[in-house]
Amino acid sequence: MQLLSSGDKTYKTEKLLRDCNENMYWILQEKDKIQIHTCDSSYSSSGWSPGETLAHNACIHDATLNKKGDICAVIVDNHNNFIYLRGYPGNWEEENFNREEKIKTVNGLQLLADHQQKLHLIYLLTVNNGERWWLLHHRFNGSRWEEPRVIDFGSFGATNYGHALVDHWNRLHLVYRVNTGNEAPLYYRLFSTAGLNWSKASQLAPTGENSFPFLAEDINQNLHLVWCCHKNNRYIILYRQRMRGGWPIGRWYPPLELSSPLEKPGLPYLKVEEARLTAYWLTGGEINQRCSLNSGKKWGEVETLPLEEGARPVKLTSPSPGDQLPRPSWFITNEEPLPQHTPFYREEKKSPKKEDELTGASKHDSRDMDLQVEKSRSLEQPEAEKSGSEIFAPRAEITRSQHQLHEEQKRLETLKQKLVEKDKEMMEMEQNFNQVLSNLKQKFQQSRNQWNEEIARLKKENKELQIKYQKTTTRLKNKEEETVKLNKNLTSLRSELSELKKENSYLKEKSKSPLAKFLRKILQNK
Repeated sequence: MQLLSSGDKTYKTEKLLRDCNENMYWILQEKDKIQIHTCDSSYSSSGWSPGETLAHNACIHDATLNKKGDICAVIVDNHNNFIYLRGYPGNWEEENFNREEKIKTVNGLQLLADHQQKLHLIYLLTVNNGERWWLLHHRFNGSRWEEPRVIDFGSFGATNYGHALVDHWNRLHLVYRVNTGNEAPLYYRLFSTAGLNWSKASQLAPTGENSFPFLAEDINQNLHLVWCCHKNNRYIILYRQRMRGGWPIGRWYPPLELSSPLEKPGLPYLKVEEARLTAYWLTGGEINQRCSLNSGKKWGEVETLPLEEGARPVKLTSPSPGDQLPRPSWFITNEEPLPQHTPFYREEKKSPKKEDELTGASKHDSRDMDLQVEKSRSLEQPEAEKSGSEIFAPRAEITRSQHQLHEEQKRLETLKQKLVEKDKEMMEMEQNFNQVLSNLKQKFQQSRNQWNEEIARLKKENKELQIKYQKTTTRLKNKEEETVKLNKNLTSLRSELSELKKENSYLKEKSKSPLAKFLRKILQNK
């Protein structure tokens, strides 16, 4: 079973689902198989079913709910086959949609549903114990699973997990860590469902060993992030927020320390209720919480809640009150299987004794009020008969005021609706602008690549011309040297020719003598 370690405790990554009808589904790995247990909305200790087997020889899984309330689960078996299940206990649709090489390891599954009934699966793929890693994204478009997109890749990092979130505008946000050996910085990317592409990575925490990132969105579509950072031999819980709007799609504010230095790593979580934020972190045997009433601008003091012995956190996914998308949270339990569960956060409960006292007091006050009303009616009845117009006049005034208030409320609702529509138009314009900007960036990158290729070609041609020039210069120099030698030879030959001419002239003069004539005759007679 996959383990999540925090300090001296080890937590199992069991998955707990709760639908809109408050029914619970507990998915966990038992030995070599994935099982699901169900419990109705009464949460009775005997309400959990014995369990239904979803898959055998499984090594990792994750599950969520879609907006229809169906359970969607992805299971990876020991042969790295991906199995997709959709439905509910006793009625499942099963599909095999992916297979990875056996030598690679699949880890860190995250399965999310968006507003358009599409699914997003993010997982980490490693080889040779993290010597190489890929962060991949599968998208289920409603009819089939698309080919995976590579979000990021690198070397030396077998624990580059993160946390993903689908926002109000159906965009996918991802914060993940990249283990570099000495440090593990946090990175942020955004997936546009309109352009079907991931943005470039932005560093949110460049230093320290960062882990357990958790993203949340408030009612104003602002993002809030908490995580645990190990730096300078201490652990600290940090918080950042990204405000909507601005260039190009909002900006991240500087990090804020929520906790004092901790001896052990903390498991953080954020609960968002409109403008109220509550940050929790579990460390050792305590739950710490800190609240903000103004969307993270100011934070209250840290409160500490003790944990029962043997308690552990279990991840819960249930529909959020605002957009009904399934959102993650944490539950604390110390039971096996889970007959009872309490939220990671503290909920105020009314005391039965006080409720009885309040109920008794209300009944007593009600009887006293009835007597007072009867007494007032008996005293005011003659007066009402005399001046009925004086009694009904204020009622008419109240009715008119209520009508005016109702009209004002209607106008206010209309203005709110128009504001929401305008906000939606602005977000669409922002998305279109981002898409145009992305296209321009791509064209600019293509032009830059072409320019770089042209420069490389010209450099190559220039180098070749320089080599040819050097060769030609060498040849010309050799030709000049040969020409000088030839000129010397020519001068020497001309000198020899002049000498031969002189000798020839001398011989001609000698040939005119009598002895020469006598010798010619003798030669002719022979």
